[in-house]
Amino acid sequence: MRACDVFPTCLGLKVQVPIYKMAVLKDADRIAYTVPVATGSWQGDRVLRLIRAHWRAHHRAARPRNERLFAPVGTSAPLAARVVTRRLRDLMALAPMRAPLGTKWTGHSPWAGAASEAYAIGLSDALIQQLMGLSNVQTAYGYYIDAT
Repeated sequence: MRACDVFPTCLGLKVQVPIYKMAVLKDADRIAYTVPVATGSWQGDRVLRLIRAHWRAHHRAARPRNERLFAPVGTSAPLAARVVTRRLRDLMALAPMRAPLGTKWTGHSPWAGAASEAYAIGLSDALIQQLMGLSNVQTAYGYYIDAT
């Protein structure tokens, strides 16, 4: 995620993410949404406060807006999957959360969580498939959507 794709507001964190179709970026199309703060205020949401603090530090240091927000200085390319997985596991160790029994957190965990939450709030499986750039709905259910 680039620094220019994130903006904290009083309601939460505004985020823009690129749209990929079959792992190919499509004409700079982007999906914009707001991640609301958990309790209605920034004070009660430790995770979003951490992201906001990192975003502010990035801007105060006058780092370029197209740099990756959570990457080393000068990084404009996406981080490798193994790096994302390692950082995700490090962050999860700080949170009072554990992976479900028999599973582990990976770089795909946020994708699966986002797909499952989108399904839970009523987005159609076909729309989730399209937004994720998957070839078919069966792939969405097989790897990402937990409909239970």
